[in-house]
Amino acid sequence: MAQTVSLNGVDYSIPDPNEKSWGAEVTAYLVAVAAVVSGYTVDTVAATAALQLDPTKNILHLNAASAVTLHATTAILDGANNGQVLILFGTSDTNTVTVPTAANTALNGNAILKDGDSLSMIWDSVDSLWRENARNT
Repeated sequence: MAQTVSLNGVDYSIPDPNEKSWGAEVTAYLVAVAAVVSGYTVDTVAATAALQLDPTKNILHLNAASAVTLHATTAILDGANNGQVLILFGTSDTNTVTVPTAANTALNGNAILKDGDSLSMIWDSVDSLWRENARNT
């Protein structure tokens, strides 16, 4: 009998090891991949100067009515657990969103996100900071 796994809100049927000659390792791998990928959730956020991003989603698309800089003291609220990943995407070349460093963040300088730009960070619970992992600006 097939196993049902949910991936980003869509249910998929993965064959058991004795079906279609998939084998136990392939079935276990597919179930594990679906569990990891479904943990990455996406949200669109209306960015404002007073905004403190809430990292309850792993991927945030930042929309702004005009160019803004996020909250200067706490741009992003604390992560839920050590190693949590947060990826921010800019959505406009005109209405950019600036993520300041030293605002609960440890960045290689302020990150100005335009359309197609991204900033990847990891929550460091020891130092209570979002540490820059990678940026495409």
